[in-house]
Amino acid sequence: MFNLFGRKTRPPSQSIEVSAGSGTARADALEDIFSDLLWNAAGLVSYANARHGYRCDGYAVTYHTDLDGYLIEVEGMEIPEGFVQVSHGLQNELEFQITEDEYLTALRRYLLIRGKNELALELKGGQPVTLTLAERVQCIVRGYS
Repeated sequence: MFNLFGRKTRPPSQSIEVSAGSGTARADALEDIFSDLLWNAAGLVSYANARHGYRCDGYAVTYHTDLDGYLIEVEGMEIPEGFVQVSHGLQNELEFQITEDEYLTALRRYLLIRGKNELALELKGGQPVTLTLAERVQCIVRGYS
């Protein structure tokens, strides 16, 4: 599979678990994307609930439903149903595909840690999230209860 820049992307079979403490480059990329767009957290939730991707300052999240004929036929983009493609341009064009469920769960965890509980509840899909003790301490230190 190739991205819009002609670079190979990883197949969905190489998806990762984006959970607490994963420390992987993929989890870090998601953290960067969510952090840069936290000012529009409601927008992130709205796009996720609509299963619609977004682009912003070198980042992109693309859903299967975002692909049109040109992207599929000419650019050769392929995102299986139930997956999202994440592009992180600030880390040497790191691109990967993860399941929508993994993406939504990571977004829910991020929102909860940042005290955006109402938005986390509005998010459709993903798995329930239980914060670790360290994450709960982060919430308290930041002034979120």
